[in-house]
Amino acid sequence: MLPLEMKTNPFLNKIHYLFWLVSALMLLLAYKYGTAPVADNIMIIDVYDFYFVIEILHFALFLALFYFLLGFGYWLVKRVKGRLNSVLTHVHVNIMFGSLLAYGIALVTQSSATNSILVICISAIVFIAQPIYVINLMVGIFNWRKDRKIRL
Repeated sequence: MLPLEMKTNPFLNKIHYLFWLVSALMLLLAYKYGTAPVADNIMIIDVYDFYFVIEILHFALFLALFYFLLGFGYWLVKRVKGRLNSVLTHVHVNIMFGSLLAYGIALVTQSSATNSILVICISAIVFIAQPIYVINLMVGIFNWRKDRKIRL
């Protein structure tokens, strides 16, 4: 039996699969919108006086790559037998999937606040979730387990 501080959360051992699953779903979304007529597959984001017109295909491909790379980072920490901080991991995952869910609901319901929700979600991801992710990966890589062996 492992001591209390050595017990691992099973959720933390498989977190990279969750990000890769979302990446695959984004690729399916990109395929769906890539075959639609051009007028039906754009999003218009207005922030103050700026208008951004983005094809949903490109946005979905960007999100697929983004979530795949996040999963790769978590897999890399697992591969080098590092220990992730469970609190930082849960905060990062909740912000990432919460913002994806919030924006997805806003898109499906055709809410008038879709632009505001997108700006809030992107701000939360860039200014809160990604610094937490980088800190968590650094802590995970350099926080060695006692059973970890160095191979040169």
